[in-house]
Amino acid sequence: MKNFHLVLLVLIVTVFIAPSCNKPTVIGGELLEQDQVNIAFTDSITIVAKTIESDSLQTFDLDSQLDFYLCGDLDDPVFGGVKATNYVQTRLSFPNPGFQSGDVIDSVVLAIVFDTLSAYGNILEEQTINVHRLIDNLDNSESYFSNDAFMFDPTPLGTKTFLPNYEMLVPAKSYYSDTTRFDTLIPHVRIPIDVAYAQEMFDVMEMDSVFFNDDKYLEQFKGFYIETEGVNKESLLSFSYRNIGSRLQVYYERNDTLKQYDFLFSNASVKSVNFDHYGASASNAGSFLENTSLGDSLLFVQGMQGTNISFKFPYIEDLSDFIINKATLELTVATLPDDDIELFEPCAQLLLSEKGEDGELLLIEDVVRAFNVGSIGVFGGGLETDMDLDLHTYKMNLSAVLQDMALGQVSNEVILTMFLSNQRANRSIVFGPNHSLYPAKLSVTYTDN
Repeated sequence: MKNFHLVLLVLIVTVFIAPSCNKPTVIGGELLEQDQVNIAFTDSITIVAKTIESDSLQTFDLDSQLDFYLCGDLDDPVFGGVKATNYVQTRLSFPNPGFQSGDVIDSVVLAIVFDTLSAYGNILEEQTINVHRLIDNLDNSESYFSNDAFMFDPTPLGTKTFLPNYEMLVPAKSYYSDTTRFDTLIPHVRIPIDVAYAQEMFDVMEMDSVFFNDDKYLEQFKGFYIETEGVNKESLLSFSYRNIGSRLQVYYERNDTLKQYDFLFSNASVKSVNFDHYGASASNAGSFLENTSLGDSLLFVQGMQGTNISFKFPYIEDLSDFIINKATLELTVATLPDDDIELFEPCAQLLLSEKGEDGELLLIEDVVRAFNVGSIGVFGGGLETDMDLDLHTYKMNLSAVLQDMALGQVSNEVILTMFLSNQRANRSIVFGPNHSLYPAKLSVTYTDN
């Protein structure tokens, strides 16, 4: 780690030296048939690239909710520390659960189902999770973003230290009726909650009114803030609150019979994640921010509210008199000292966007077309591996947007982001446009208009 900047400096000075400005030229004409002499190819279009900070990401909207929610405190050796925390509501599984004054609380458990797709890093390392009571209200008619934060009680309602097990089915008993039911549940963590929290439910005056509907219930029990303890961790957990197995389970006795009532993370519940990249500015990736000179050598893209990459093509209007048949942006993954891409896996899928009038990112037309036909492969952007050369690359089609750029109809800039960045922690380091062996390059095939 201490030698990282020195290594990068050496790389930049001794390796990443190439011509800085090249306008497109017609090459390979001698290889074309006579009736195809109007077809030309270039891969020498000038690219100006830099690593940029990501804007906040939407992490809750009632009509477009996340599937997975990262949670933890990851110490990334290149991108720095990042903490992911969750704000969630539970709601009634059915109104008027029928609690009675003689009921006695037995125990309370918050069950949260694991997600194996988005868990990142050393996913089997020990974790300690804390559950806090929310003080602020969450409103499901609002949209929430990755930089939104809410007040919570600093004293945890529950704490659990555990080794995540993403494969073991969990035996469980249910007490929804007078007959005990035996279940086998998918992998999840069960966090004991202070029984005083549930006892408050039973002690509330006008109990029937509190449990009459969700609005009444949420006035009293606003939800939870969920975080992990510890620093220098090599992993982030990922939870599936939308899975029916995730719920707050209240066990109580009535006439010596154990009974159960569940509060659910329903489709109407707010479920949001906050990303705090507290170590980004002092990280190795952070030293490359907004620097096109360093961007000639290395570029950094990260999920969550991490970094994106800006690519500009300053001379692309030189192709305004031509029809662009195909345009491909090719990037090669860099493997750096002190990094481990087997532990910190590169992004599986990248996307390209352009900036709208308000600065928001809008997928380029080539990506939209690919999604419309149901095949992201039409655009590309997936991680490709050449086992013989031990190289990882990305290839992306931007033919349509490049034609618009050439005609001056849109900006000459595109932004590289990770697909599903609001629920994935992967990151990639790629070589910049002036690397001597594996430069980021734009290959264009075009014809005379």
